[in-house]
Amino acid sequence: QEITGLGDRALEGVKLYPMPFTNTFTVRLLDNAVGTYAITLHDLNGRVMHTQQADSFYQEVEISALMDAPSGMYWITITSEENEYGNTRVGTYRIMKR
Repeated sequence: QEITGLGDRALEGVKLYPMPFTNTFTVRLLDNAVGTYAITLHDLNGRVMHTQQADSFYQEVEISALMDAPSGMYWITITSEENEYGNTRVGTYRIMKR
């Protein structure tokens, strides 16, 4: 299932699967992904649950940081760390844990 970013600078073609997930999920960077990205998971209260760096060279990142977290909705923010403008948010996505 393709998840659409909530910002106007959303990274084209980001896929998060499976949705909903049970223990782990995968972030797939596609299309215009170049450089290094920070992947940050937040709960509904905005608390940071996990931060991880991803190099677009690898394209897929498996995340298990919410394995012990309760079921529900979480947010994932992907930030570009290498560009001429400094750090730029490229998308915020909603994920659901069973």
